[in-house]
Amino acid sequence: MEAQARKSRRELVANLTASFATGVTTISLTNPVDTLKCRWQVSSGQSAQKLNSFVRSVVVDEGIWRGLWRPGLGPNMVAMGLAIGFRNGLYPTARDSLGWAQSVLLPLPT
Repeated sequence: MEAQARKSRRELVANLTASFATGVTTISLTNPVDTLKCRWQVSSGQSAQKLNSFVRSVVVDEGIWRGLWRPGLGPNMVAMGLAIGFRNGLYPTARDSLGWAQSVLLPLPT
């Protein structure tokens, strides 16, 4: 039984780690689009400006890293890493636990 518990813990840690990495990777790739969307929405007096000219002005004035990637990257990585990590990483454990509880509490009639 102890070997099964160790295997189960290793599997849980592996699922949490992989899911957390997925969340961090996803936000690392999509943060510039989200930053651009937010900056375009709150830009004062530039609402009539086309998206491509807005992107160009942000990149020219601030650069790609400072203008698009850096704003909000750290908090977004933590938030998405935890959200996806816990949701997807804990799912197999929760599913198996609920399946076990259902089989104990509501056994199939024979």
